[in-house]
Amino acid sequence: IYIYIYILAIRSFVHIWLKKMNQQQLEDALQQMLVSTESISKAAILRKKDGKVRIQTPTFAMSMAEYNIVKAAFESPKTGRDNPIVVDGCKYLAVRVDKQAIYAKDGKSGVIIAQTKGSYIVCLYELGMYPALCAEATEKLADYLKEKGK
Repeated sequence: IYIYIYILAIRSFVHIWLKKMNQQQLEDALQQMLVSTESISKAAILRKKDGKVRIQTPTFAMSMAEYNIVKAAFESPKTGRDNPIVVDGCKYLAVRVDKQAIYAKDGKSGVIIAQTKGSYIVCLYELGMYPALCAEATEKLADYLKEKGK
């Protein structure tokens, strides 16, 4: 049932995003529809070509150097597996890196990053949250954006 609720929340979020609402409305939607599920602590959608943040939760921060690490990991999964993934100032060890997603953790928290045609979807989870639900929400959002050609 949790997965079904996530899918509905994700589809609602993307529907709002695709309507080109203003930035504050999009940030509120991200907070309400992903972070409020309590399986994602922070999230952002980055433009793939230049790392520009399309939308993020208020406390999420990603430097250009961190974006470049993520980009390099997707371009060369071996590089992603051999080097730490740094997001929001934290170093994570990769558990899975392929052309679709990056799963990385540091023991008490982790990050799931999925890529679409034009975006990176970055979701973080913390101690006490369920990594599988964070991964499911992240990848479902990516799948939906892929369906829409985004």
